[in-house]
Amino acid sequence: MAKKPVFDFGLEQAPRVRERQEWMEVAQDTRAIGAAALENARILAIDHVEPGPWQVRRDFRPEKMAELVESVRAQGVLEPILVRASEGGRYQIIAGERRFRAALEAGLTTVPALVLEIDDVDARVVSLMENIQRDDLNEMERAEGLVSLKQLTGQTWEEIGQRLGVTRRHVLHLVSLTKLPESVQALVREGRLSAKHGRLLSQVKNAAALSALAEAVAECRLTAAQTAEVVKRVGGEPGFTLEDVGGDPAQDPAALRDRIDQLIDSVRAREKERATPGDTASLVHALSEMRRALAAFPMTALTPEAARNLQSELDSLIQAADLLRRRVIPPIREG
Repeated sequence: MAKKPVFDFGLEQAPRVRERQEWMEVAQDTRAIGAAALENARILAIDHVEPGPWQVRRDFRPEKMAELVESVRAQGVLEPILVRASEGGRYQIIAGERRFRAALEAGLTTVPALVLEIDDVDARVVSLMENIQRDDLNEMERAEGLVSLKQLTGQTWEEIGQRLGVTRRHVLHLVSLTKLPESVQALVREGRLSAKHGRLLSQVKNAAALSALAEAVAECRLTAAQTAEVVKRVGGEPGFTLEDVGGDPAQDPAALRDRIDQLIDSVRAREKERATPGDTASLVHALSEMRRALAAFPMTALTPEAARNLQSELDSLIQAADLLRRRVIPPIREG
């Protein structure tokens, strides 16, 4: 017996699916199909719809959801969600949970939906294919979705890449994120590190050093190029700290003062511009070095001249910290 139409349009021309490969093809174009088929979608009571168990997305950021809620409140749901029939006249969401949540929060009582007649495995495949291609999915979620997709379909990375319109190399780069420590994955999931940062950091084989380095890179907002340099310098040494981002600590307090002065002058030269991530990282490191250098010279052990020099260093430290605050750069973590 032939399968029923994939989408419950009530049209004779509705697409039919014979192989899982065709599910992949259908899923690949769900957004285009959804936008074109809005007028043919079924209107479901929103309290009869519930999230499915195959949601790849974990991160529903409040600020992004607020934007979507406002859009839905003003224009309604412009792209149908994908669902399948469940027990008791209810429907499970296959794709479109953000739109569903936004509709709920906006106070809508109905939601447009395309109803698929589909089993658990194929529902998971369609959900993954649809969500992986979403621009607002974070790179960690995308990587996890790719791994699940391969497990479900048995396809090679190259075949999956072809379905998604990306190279096998790109797919493997993303998938490599799933091998990072959970603490580093969390930084990628939160958007504090990019996939490229993750790939660079994966070269550090010592788990303790990797986790500490990832936190330092995120804290200092280093670019990919800066991260590559730090990884090369740090290698796989454990015991990594925030101060190591800038290199070997300077021993001469006077040299530290000159370095801080140069950094401050560099930032001041751009009166109306925000300091760059590189400025921030350099200042963080210089100030950390300054704290360590000053801690080694107790006030009671200093001569009057040395005390004046120390006060000068403290003034520079305060001035730099104030500059950081006025430039609206994220605060330095003390420690």
